Amino acid sequence: MRELKQDPQQAFPGKGVMQPEQAEMERLRKEVTKLKMELDILKKAATYFARESMRDLTSWRSTEWLGRWD
Repeated sequence: MRELKQDPQQAFPGKGVMQPEQAEMERLRKEVTKLKMELDILKKAATYFARESMRDLTSWRSTEWLGRWD
């Protein structure tokens, strides 16, 4: 009862109320998870666009090469 009266926020750590450090760690964990997902999406997009670029370049070179001999 004395602890509750002195500091209600910190009276019962681990009993449903997170300490500020714990809350910050939880927030940071969630942010890291989100950033990892975003990085994965960006890597997949970069791979996709690199393949598309190579495909366009390859088709352009083949039509350019054929055009020279027509």
